[in-house]
Amino acid sequence: MSDLRTTSSLDARLARLEARLDIQELAARYARAVDGRDLDGLVGLFTSDVNCGPLGRGRAALRSFFDQHLSRFYRSIHQLAGHAIDFETDEKALGTVYCRAEHEVGDRWIVETICYFDSYAREQDGWRFARRKVKVWYATDWEQKPGNGGFRTWPDDAAADLPQAFPTWSEFWNAAAPGCDSELSRAPTLGAG
Repeated sequence: MSDLRTTSSLDARLARLEARLDIQELAARYARAVDGRDLDGLVGLFTSDVNCGPLGRGRAALRSFFDQHLSRFYRSIHQLAGHAIDFETDEKALGTVYCRAEHEVGDRWIVETICYFDSYAREQDGWRFARRKVKVWYATDWEQKPGNGGFRTWPDDAAADLPQAFPTWSEFWNAAAPGCDSELSRAPTLGAG
């Protein structure tokens, strides 16, 4: 990744800045659309040929996914905490977005800390999500501490993905003094490995 401040014209730097702002706004619009159950607005944030796995490709398939997924909880709020973007080209970028999400599920109020791992593509009418993958640190009822009974008690007691999914996580702890992770955590090996 080059430093545009020293290698590019002012026009190129401004274009990159505009692209960064457009991409950052995607995350905020996503949160607002999910929490407001705006399915048209939500699917419009993705590329026209978005890959929805077994559901197929395109916004109609994505709408079907979100229609089912967003019916699993009543209220939600997605609070964004940080957004890092790395440009691959002028038309493609990767990013991560930290988020604290809360969901009303019957009598439970679920607090979930997540990181979105995104791919972005510029289409004719602007930047869109090409892919959005969610990884979870923990998801638990607000009355429980993360780690009591697992780091992810919703949905369906799935395993937590983070922080072990970060490629540098294992490298750091493998280089640390043996056993120090066990001194710092009751469950240092839970999650993706």
